[in-house]
Amino acid sequence: STIQRTELVAPLIGALKLLSNILAGCTEAKLACVSLQLPMLLLRLWPLGSHAAALRTQLLTLLCNYVGHCPAAKASLTAYSDAKGRCLATIVVKLVTRVPRPSQPPMPWDHWRIGWAVLQALATTTESRAALMRAHLLAASARVRARANACVRERVDARACADA
Repeated sequence: STIQRTELVAPLIGALKLLSNILAGCTEAKLACVSLQLPMLLLRLWPLGSHAAALRTQLLTLLCNYVGHCPAAKASLTAYSDAKGRCLATIVVKLVTRVPRPSQPPMPWDHWRIGWAVLQALATTTESRAALMRAHLLAASARVRARANACVRERVDARACADA
């Protein structure tokens, strides 16, 4: 089962890259994907990204190209939800604001960067902005910022101790 999933990841990434390239800057393609309910497919694929960083990166890139400059695509991300009632906007908020446990590796930089780009695009429309507020983006991002500031202070303090 795991071997079959691994074998399917590379072609899936290739297909997502192709779709992402088609969507980049093409409103007609984005509107076609809205009518084809692309977010439903992405919701089904999202859990696979937790086991394959390259797949998660490509899913985020596709989302970024999909919502860029297309209000209908942005609205479609909030129109569909998974079995837990989470829409893709909420899932991306959780991804970029999650503070890993000390035993966990940090999130890959590309995931954080592209995830924030998706959220920035979503924040430009009223409906998507409301979904971000319901997902508590502001409070969660404040916690992430506070943790990052604490890490910077720890590094500065460690350097001061090493220099003494």
